Amino acid sequence: MMLTGSVLKRMMVESYKRIKKNVTYLNDINAFPVPDGDTGFNMHATIGKIIEELDKTDHNISIKEASNAIKKGAFLGAKGNSGVILSQFFVGFAKTIENIEEITTDKFAEALIEGSNKAYTAVMNPREGTILTVVRDTAEAALYKTKEGAQWTEVIEFCYEIAQKSTLETPNLLDVLKEAGVVDAGALGFVYLIQGWLWVLASTIAGPRVVKLNDQLTNQHNAIDVSHAVENLTYRYCTEAYISGNGHKERTIRESLVSYGDSLIVIGDGEEIKMHVHSNNPKQAIETLSSYGKIKAAKIDDMMAQTRALD
Repeated sequence: MMLTGSVLKRMMVESYKRIKKNVTYLNDINAFPVPDGDTGFNMHATIGKIIEELDKTDHNISIKEASNAIKKGAFLGAKGNSGVILSQFFVGFAKTIENIEEITTDKFAEALIEGSNKAYTAVMNPREGTILTVVRDTAEAALYKTKEGAQWTEVIEFCYEIAQKSTLETPNLLDVLKEAGVVDAGALGFVYLIQGWLWVLASTIAGPRVVKLNDQLTNQHNAIDVSHAVENLTYRYCTEAYISGNGHKERTIRESLVSYGDSLIVIGDGEEIKMHVHSNNPKQAIETLSSYGKIKAAKIDDMMAQTRALD
């Protein structure tokens, strides 16, 4: 079997359904970088925009058309820390396959690796124990299996197994997760993504099947003290904006924004640049971004208010 554009489209739709079903759960276990309860919303919004773009295509969609829809939707829909990271994974993944007619297991593994690299590059200070770690481990798992000569079902099953194991390890890499008694919410969202992909690929090859989730991932309870988290919130405002008409490199813009806070991510699609940062000076961050191009949209969320609402 080779993966076609129409199968890829079904994979994305199925993953979207699984994340949509678990939005509240992902929000509830959201503890990093701040416990503002929006990881599920952000991942849902990001993939939802990809689905909107894919829905504009025909049933017999080509790999090229699917890749373009994924790239465009990922950039436009990128929302929040986990959503922006996820969007860059999709951009790297889609760019790797956009000029081929059918995706082999080897090319699939290469696309996962490129997606992981793109996601890491987008983050100013990448942290292990997050979705970044799980994406990388999953990509390396795919590469390992393809080198063994494994077939599609074996490759994706191994990816799913490793994604779950890696997610269960996230509390051992980030103290805030261990203290809260949860895995990383963004990482678990990626597990749902791979779960959807596995279901479609396995069902295409051998008929409908049940893809179970590790029981340890279904019973997470966030024990974080929200009021304590509010008191210790270093940066209050989640700030997002994007500009058009820029001729600047993402790195240049990223360096000019680094002093405004943390969780800084700057991404571009060749025509527009999008910024995400947690800051105490959100208006100044947006003004700095505007010096590189015309602001098309901007949003400032009070994470202190969001976190208190969860208490």
